[in-house]
Amino acid sequence: MVGEYIGRELARREKRQLIRKLVPESSRSEWVQRRCQTICRELRVLAKEVEKLSLPLLFGNGDFPEAERFVAIQPAINIDTFVAFINICQRCFVESIDRYAKTAGLSNYFWTTIKSTYPNLWEALQRIRVYRNNDLHLELNPTVQAELARYLDQDLEGRRLTQIKEPWFALQQAVLDELMLSIQYELARHS
Repeated sequence: MVGEYIGRELARREKRQLIRKLVPESSRSEWVQRRCQTICRELRVLAKEVEKLSLPLLFGNGDFPEAERFVAIQPAINIDTFVAFINICQRCFVESIDRYAKTAGLSNYFWTTIKSTYPNLWEALQRIRVYRNNDLHLELNPTVQAELARYLDQDLEGRRLTQIKEPWFALQQAVLDELMLSIQYELARHS
């Protein structure tokens, strides 16, 4: 509670809309590129640790696909660039796990094995899946709708998209931050 209070006070003094300090616009391209490169590198380290420890694999015996597209991501400036970003994340990380599970004949792998073995990473990947499903489907089932509301509430700190000056970059930064943190948590747990 103290940390949240301090964060809110600092945001208020700096006249920011969110406690999460958004990367300044002039630094975003470089920040997104560095963050994506770090995520790729750390995720590969995690995959090697997982294999070494004989834990359930993330992407099979290979790497996640389309890493070059992931590291080429640009800052989200509107809904279209956010959707392009979230679709690349979905293809690289979430669908690659689903594809591995399907080829290995593992049912509900993402929902059971990944969720229980890598809970922090699962939460970050589920955020990607939910944001992507929000764009892909005209109507979400009540469970996914509730998850979407929860992620938006977390990432926009209780505000609506229309209440934030740069909501699409705020969401992109939150997705990348949470993905990076989740990989770090899993590395700490499994190293």
